[in-house]
Amino acid sequence: MYKYKVLKVYMMVGLPDEREEDLEELGRFSLELGVIHPTALGIAPFVPKFNTPMIGSGFAGIKVVEKRLKYLQKDLRGRVDVRATSARWAYRLNRLLRSEIRGYSVGK
Repeated sequence: MYKYKVLKVYMMVGLPDEREEDLEELGRFSLELGVIHPTALGIAPFVPKFNTPMIGSGFAGIKVVEKRLKYLQKDLRGRVDVRATSARWAYRLNRLLRSEIRGYSVGK
């Protein structure tokens, strides 16, 4: 049997078709896991990447992502450890990737 102190679950927010109900479900799921075992929820904002089916999708926006992250942090506070990547950092990554797509290679 494996012994671990915290169950780490990695999720994304800000997907193109994401709805409020999806965040509510993620919150419920995380709470159910937290009852069984201490849980850390790692959340990264969705950023479309090269060579994936989602490359044509856009970034949800800093305000939208921050609102969703705050909702989860508030909903899960004290019961599940929420570790979120910054929405601003995700926006910068999105801009960098978009410049690469357009042929403006950064770092060459």
